[in-house]
Amino acid sequence: MRAAPLLVLVACGTVASHPTAKPIGESQAPAKRAVVPPPDPTPPALRLPDDVEPLAYRVRWNVDANKTDFSGHVDIDVAIRRATDHVWLNAVGLAITAPTYTHGDQDHALDAIAARTADVVGFRFHDTLGAGGQATLHFDFTGGLTNEFAGFFHEQDTGRWYLYSQFESSFARRAVPSFDEPRWKVPWTVTLVVPVGQQAFSNTPIHEVRPHADGTSELEFEQTPPYPSYLIAIAVGPFESIDAGKVGKNQVPARIIVPAGHAAEATYAAHTTAAVVAALEDYFDMPLPLAKLDEVAVPQFFGAMENPGLVTYQSGILLAPKGGGGDDFKHQFIWISGHELAHQWFGDLVTLAWWDDLWLNESFATWMADKVGASIDPRWDAAIRNADENEKAMQADALPGARPLHREIHATSEIEGAFDAISYEKGGAVLSMFERWVGADAFRSGVRAYLAKHAKGNATADDFVAAIASMSTPEVSESFRGFLDQAGVPLVRASLRCDKGRKPVLALAQERLGDPHAPASWKVPVCARWAGAGKAKGEQCALVGASAELELDTPECPTAIDANAGAAGYYRVAYDGATRAAILAHLDQLEPAERLALAGDTAALVDLGDADLGDALALARALFAHKDAHAQLAALDLIAKSGELVDDAHRPAWKRWVIAQIGARAKKLGFAPMMGAGEVARRARERLFELDGGDAQDPAVVAIARKQADAWLSGKRTIDPDDLDLVLAIAAAGADGAFVDKLLDAAHKSKDSDELGALLGAVGAIRDPALVDRVFDAYVDGGFELRASGLLLQGVFTHAETRDRAWQVLHDRFDAVLARIPRMFGGYLALTAAAFCDDAHRKDAEDFLRPRMTKLPEGPRLLDQSLAQVDRCIALRARNADAVAKLFK
Repeated sequence: MRAAPLLVLVACGTVASHPTAKPIGESQAPAKRAVVPPPDPTPPALRLPDDVEPLAYRVRWNVDANKTDFSGHVDIDVAIRRATDHVWLNAVGLAITAPTYTHGDQDHALDAIAARTADVVGFRFHDTLGAGGQATLHFDFTGGLTNEFAGFFHEQDTGRWYLYSQFESSFARRAVPSFDEPRWKVPWTVTLVVPVGQQAFSNTPIHEVRPHADGTSELEFEQTPPYPSYLIAIAVGPFESIDAGKVGKNQVPARIIVPAGHAAEATYAAHTTAAVVAALEDYFDMPLPLAKLDEVAVPQFFGAMENPGLVTYQSGILLAPKGGGGDDFKHQFIWISGHELAHQWFGDLVTLAWWDDLWLNESFATWMADKVGASIDPRWDAAIRNADENEKAMQADALPGARPLHREIHATSEIEGAFDAISYEKGGAVLSMFERWVGADAFRSGVRAYLAKHAKGNATADDFVAAIASMSTPEVSESFRGFLDQAGVPLVRASLRCDKGRKPVLALAQERLGDPHAPASWKVPVCARWAGAGKAKGEQCALVGASAELELDTPECPTAIDANAGAAGYYRVAYDGATRAAILAHLDQLEPAERLALAGDTAALVDLGDADLGDALALARALFAHKDAHAQLAALDLIAKSGELVDDAHRPAWKRWVIAQIGARAKKLGFAPMMGAGEVARRARERLFELDGGDAQDPAVVAIARKQADAWLSGKRTIDPDDLDLVLAIAAAGADGAFVDKLLDAAHKSKDSDELGALLGAVGAIRDPALVDRVFDAYVDGGFELRASGLLLQGVFTHAETRDRAWQVLHDRFDAVLARIPRMFGGYLALTAAAFCDDAHRKDAEDFLRPRMTKLPEGPRLLDQSLAQVDRCIALRARNADAVAKLFK
């Protein structure tokens, strides 16, 4: 097992081809030992043992953005915590040559252990190393760039190549042999050898540049603070840098790093980054914990990544579209930048101990981003965004198979599946709920205490909850754990009693949404807001187990009450008839976000058969009577919900009904730019047109959109940039082949990522089944960038008119479609099945997708999720069939 050829180790994994390292010849091999070696130890299945732990890394990568392979060397200082004769590390797709180690003043060969897994490789020491000692591991390695956003990958922009890294969550092992888990935070010293003419960046400032005679430069970066492997990052290529000034209390130098030729598009990001940092420093009462801050544009990226000092963003987030970008672009940058830079404290300075607490990283950054936005733009509506996040999270959390915030991880592939609406939106909603319950000041003090105690180390959810409890009330701990450890949504039933001679009482009872017979299992912090005659009003909270009674601090019966004050609670509310009637009679006394939450709760109760569809639409009419944009948006959400209940037979009648309800509003409003309008007003307008022009295909609105789209495609850029995707998509609802040709031709010529997304999204919005094959042609063979091209298929599987044909074409071209998707995301094709709502398509999806999904990461889980959504839709329509038939004849 220790013959010389085993000194060349190739770890498992699928990457681009790379040269295979030469084995050391037999004549070079060390003499065989007389003692028969023990059998190979069993490699760990998931997490590495802690008998050997890293202390520091010194890694040198030879990289060239124009090549598809790389080489490197790493020295890893390790501590021996328990006596052992071997060490396990993570490595995928790397050829490791002549590994050695230094112990004391002696160098020895490391012998490869034949037994290994897809992610783990092992090596034997020359002798057993005793506990308490230290050693240094040495590895030369080569590898290839992946075709995924994992490890090292490269992207092309205007004919030039750029190389980037993406190590979260478990992809550092594709670039360097390492202890690739978040619990091991140690300093890293990174050195990059790159061709002259290519710039190189990493987490820290450059320490020294050493030119080489072969036309390369060696850049050694300053040693990092203690970081886990998933936060180490590099970027290499012919970049341009835009000075973003000095940011934060410590005057940290900041830059925007962009592909060549895009400097002018980064002006807004450069001007706004300082304000984002200032807002975060103010909340945390702690300076930005970085020596420098670079924000890097990555073409075709999936989103953004919080690498400390080298934050990466999909290009369209940093680079403004032509004309400087509208409010949507600016708000998107503020929100995403706020999210990623919040991670510099929450995730980077204090790091999760293991991926079961991923929610703590992502939910806090999600929650914090709205605070950043509200501090920068006075039009920012944090309450409405919180209500949105609650709604999105509760919809996901109510699905069969939903997983809790704190979830066990049983395989590496499960880590990526944890980046979902539960970890982001549910976590953020739960944080908002507890902040309102304990008070904003106490909550912020808890956050600051948590960061101060665990700075530069690791922490768990228990550590965070303990910090909040220490600054507020011990009751937080038990209540918070209930929302961490179980999936699902609480349903709070509320009834207002006003007995003569006694103070009013709000009776509260808890059950599990969708399962009323399950025992009450949360202690829900319910905050109720009430309003009475004149200026009488108040807000009171109670911790609700199975039931509770909240005596209101007023002698008179309130005219209106809301059992989810500010829409901040992570629970649904069902009112008894009299209480609900009082609320509907005094909708003006609810806060805007509370009206949205009332609409969302009503829609959820209709799903469960706990409320009547007719009552939901009556609420929509009452909400329409208010001029407030939040009420308008809530009403439109209820109308959209009614569309989910309508089967194909009743859809034509439903379309006519929608046009009758809102068509006049849409035609009167038109597509004229809404200069100075708030975010909610813009969203309400967008939802109005999506329903009337898109879903109902109102001929008058489609004609208006088509006229504007034709003018825009002919070069008259008169459409508001924030409306471009909306107008083009509605125009495409009645598109013929000639119009699709115009859209695709413009997409091929477009140099702007937002325009490209709008054009391809419009192609996917066609309703003519005869055009579906052309949409697939554009996806498979159109040559469009991966991120934007996904919009093509998203539409044709969504719309009732095209999904049957789209499903047939997917059957025929599945392999070609799959080949366009990075393997780590291939399992998401299972979500196409969720578009259906009948037994025949469900069976077809099960039969066709099941054998294919078993070969893809997260495929089986995502297919189960999709089929559960089909089952839910079937049951939903069956429960509401009579109401639909009555309302939409």
